[in-house]
Amino acid sequence: MLDKVMQESHLKDESLRKLEESLQNVESKVKGKDQTFKNQMEKIKELEGKLEMKMGLNCQSEKRILNLYEKLNGKEESNTTLQQKVKELESKLGEREQSNSITYQNKELEEKLKEQDESKNEGEERILKSSNNSTPFTSS
Repeated sequence: MLDKVMQESHLKDESLRKLEESLQNVESKVKGKDQTFKNQMEKIKELEGKLEMKMGLNCQSEKRILNLYEKLNGKEESNTTLQQKVKELESKLGEREQSNSITYQNKELEEKLKEQDESKNEGEERILKSSNNSTPFTSS
């Protein structure tokens, strides 16, 4: 009977030792999983920080793009306005050149008319002189 109790005790001890080994293995696995979990949490925090930083940079970039877009629109409006002014000035210049040309032509025509009038007057004076010279002048 003592043998039997000793054998049972021995079996219980062996069973207890196996349970302790299993418990140690499980505890070791839990520690490993805890460490993995902590590492993953640190990585998540690091990635969240990077994400926040990139979102901030993205927001700044979007603001810059919007600002540049607004400047571009302003420049395009200025460009359109300047193009309209250039067209207006070109039109006015054309009108002025045409007016100057007409004025010049008028002056030339006036000079020609003046020359013709002078020539006509000279011719009439010659005719009058020659008719005066050819007919005797009678006094009453």
